[in-house]
Amino acid sequence: MAKKLRVYELAKHYGVDSTAIQKMMRDMHAEAKSHMSVVEDDIVDKIHAAFQHKREQMRIAYATAHNMDPEKLKHVASFKTLERPQPPEEPEKKVAKKKTAKKKTAKKKVAKKTTKKATTKKTTAKKATAKKTTAKKTTTKKATAKKATTKKAAAKKATTGTAAEPDAGTETGAAEATVAEKTPGRARIVKKADLPSAEETPAVKDEADVKTDGTPEPASG
Repeated sequence: MAKKLRVYELAKHYGVDSTAIQKMMRDMHAEAKSHMSVVEDDIVDKIHAAFQHKREQMRIAYATAHNMDPEKLKHVASFKTLERPQPPEEPEKKVAKKKTAKKKTAKKKVAKKTTKKATTKKTTAKKATAKKTTAKKTTTKKATAKKATTKKAAAKKATTGTAAEPDAGTETGAAEATVAEKTPGRARIVKKADLPSAEETPAVKDEADVKTDGTPEPASG
């Protein structure tokens, strides 16, 4: 579809104001609401013919006033034949450039989105790796702490067992060992204070004072 002229384009071509073109259109019973109104081709032809006729009248009047041939004034810029105005052609190359620019912008946006997604994935992977590493460290620390606790408990048991065994080298230890040997099952520890003293223990005479059958002789005097 061919592009049509507007009121302001006709005014610019003929060097007049838009209101002058609107008045001419109204005189021709054509609609002209504003300077952006579209002018039909037949109205353009009529307006062009009106301006061309006006220029011819000016050329003839000037030639008559100066006793000149009007035909010789056709090459003068002010009296030259007017060209019919044509609608401006659409800049196809600019449109193509705009489309290419839009495509490039769209590609850049897609590339940015892809980069953002990749960055997000990398960040998520790093966080997951960090969590795994932290979990491993925590597990290792717990295991180490558990081993240390087990070793402490074993050492404590060993120390307690060693301390509970009676020392046969001392008098109290010997008594405790004897009681432990005689009492099967549960061993009872005898304190030193419970043992009889040397004064309370009856003295036994020498072997010479003992009879052959084993009965001791009465002491003389």
